[in-house]
Amino acid sequence: MKLLSAALLGVLALQACSAPVNKLVVLVDPHWPPMEFLDDTKNPAGYDIDLIKALAGEAGFSPEFRSVPWEDLFLALEQGGDVIASSVVINPARQARYGFSAPYLNAGQVLVVPKASGVHQLSDLQGRLVGVQTGTPGAEVVAKTLGYSKVFNVAAKAFEDLAAGRLAGVVVEGPMAARYTSRGSRFAGAFKIVGRPLTEENYGLVVTKGNGVVLAALNTALARVKATGVLDELAARWLR
Repeated sequence: MKLLSAALLGVLALQACSAPVNKLVVLVDPHWPPMEFLDDTKNPAGYDIDLIKALAGEAGFSPEFRSVPWEDLFLALEQGGDVIASSVVINPARQARYGFSAPYLNAGQVLVVPKASGVHQLSDLQGRLVGVQTGTPGAEVVAKTLGYSKVFNVAAKAFEDLAAGRLAGVVVEGPMAARYTSRGSRFAGAFKIVGRPLTEENYGLVVTKGNGVVLAALNTALARVKATGVLDELAARWLR
């Protein structure tokens, strides 16, 4: 068999990368509102679900959502899933094993304060008590900025203390903050998010290593929805 020329190999590679993606099995753990959860009809809903639907509209593929527990998501990807869309933080360890899309959301730590508070940034709370979750980047930021904090194992307890006036603020990751400040929260109207994220914890869509066809389709569509303001619309809908 004759060896293929370099030019022909290049053409074949280009054709492979541009092959159409008609359907994607999308894996989600629907227990992380407002990013992904099951609505009243038991269908997946949330930021990541709407993001995939927007990407599907741009790229022309049909998404099939499958609910998978978080601890099984990566195994399910390796066993036949096409993409994980479930609030996965991009980090070097994961990048060594899987393919990641471009970042679509910085879910970094943010400061939540009472609605009536005049606080604009973390340093404004010097000398006042701020709640953090143990072992999180937020705990590190607060310790570095203020030199102290009140540590909680469960975020819900921190927000209860914030509502009761026992804390001046709480620092948690952005989606969790949105869960407690959204209209659907039992604390609706009590809190607000102030300032920009204090850390960078970017979410990305995950594919198997080397799946360039799907990754290219996702990244192309992601660039389009970003340029047209769809990501801003999703943030306003789910994270404000």
